Amino acid sequence: MENKAHESFVDTRQFKKPGIVLGTQKPIRTDFIGLLQRFLLSRFAAYMLIWFLILKVAYDNHFAHIYICVSLIALILLNLGKRKKGELSAYSVFNEGGKRLPGTMDSRQIDPRYDVHQDGN
Repeated sequence: MENKAHESFVDTRQFKKPGIVLGTQKPIRTDFIGLLQRFLLSRFAAYMLIWFLILKVAYDNHFAHIYICVSLIALILLNLGKRKKGELSAYSVFNEGGKRLPGTMDSRQIDPRYDVHQDGN
């Protein structure tokens, strides 16, 4: 009969990891408390704690709005990423020679369909 107290644990002995003796690791908790513990120990939680501490200092010095705006701009700029060589942008103005993505429609393709430019009528 299985012990009901260990239902919220994952048995790590089923996973083969090189260099680790099977069965010697602590089981990973998958319930709410285990997930909360993993979050609190994460790098993201540390960054958020530091951000809120600096926000408190900025708030005390009447610079909270500026700090939030600068933080949002920094967040946007840090997450822009880079394209791989040869990869096209969705915006043709950023591609070499104005090259478009396959399947992209432009005004020259739309005009004949709807007969937008009527001469003299």
